[in-house]
Amino acid sequence: MRLLKVAFMLIIVVDIFIILLALILLKPLLVLLFIVISGALKGIHNQLIVKQKLNKFYKFRFGRRRSLV
Repeated sequence: MRLLKVAFMLIIVVDIFIILLALILLKPLLVLLFIVISGALKGIHNQLIVKQKLNKFYKFRFGRRRSLV
């Protein structure tokens, strides 16, 4: 999971770099497109972090399932 988190952070950093480059070299419409893509990637990243924290919480709170026998 840590590798996936690092991968998404790297994608976001590269995307920010592309946005800055687009502000200098390209049209504002392309910059808007990059901002939307970056927001979508950040949303996915946040969902993964929330799922990871929920899994840790439930494992800590309930532990392993106990058998009824």
